[in-house]
Amino acid sequence: MKRVAAFVAGLCLCLLACGGEGGHGVRGDTEQSNGSCPSAPAHLTGTAMNLAPCATLSDCAPVCCTCKNGDNYQYLVAECVNGLCSSTDATCVGKDDADLCPSSSQ
Repeated sequence: MKRVAAFVAGLCLCLLACGGEGGHGVRGDTEQSNGSCPSAPAHLTGTAMNLAPCATLSDCAPVCCTCKNGDNYQYLVAECVNGLCSSTDATCVGKDDADLCPSSSQ
């Protein structure tokens, strides 16, 4: 049992150390400033365009997305999907959440 616990702990540390990014799966991040896409992003500063190879999401150029709730909030998204940058409007799909897109009715 101790070996299993040590293995799981080691695996978790490895995933955290690697940042969970990489060439496999979907890795993404968002950034927002006062409800808008920042003109000078603090951490989404990649330049690789759509379908360019990426090692991490930091390689990819961000896309400015508009919230779907009608309040016109915006946010940046960058994604590395299976080793390729995703920098299209499709990158925005499914990213709206209460933190990025607060509703005025809340």
